[in-house]
Amino acid sequence: MDHGCNQRQTEDPAAVAWNQRLGLALFWVYAASYGLFLLLCVTGGSTLQATWLMGLSNAVVLGFGLIVLAIVIALVYGLACRTTELPETAAGAREAGR
Repeated sequence: MDHGCNQRQTEDPAAVAWNQRLGLALFWVYAASYGLFLLLCVTGGSTLQATWLMGLSNAVVLGFGLIVLAIVIALVYGLACRTTELPETAAGAREAGR
């Protein structure tokens, strides 16, 4: 079984920096959403007890909404990090650095 020669893969530092900034931005979007959910849980008990969708309480609907939001954010991050081209701002900064 020939696995080929070992090669070091190098990543573009500008791409790594872009991925880190994107990951942090998406993290803060989710953290803010979760914080609002917790604030609503603490202060809006009667609001969360009301039924809204198919007889489910708002707490259940919002909880599943948070799960779906986490999955969507993960998909967005995964797809954005797979692209080989950087957005214009990062690419322009990379070209200026040369």
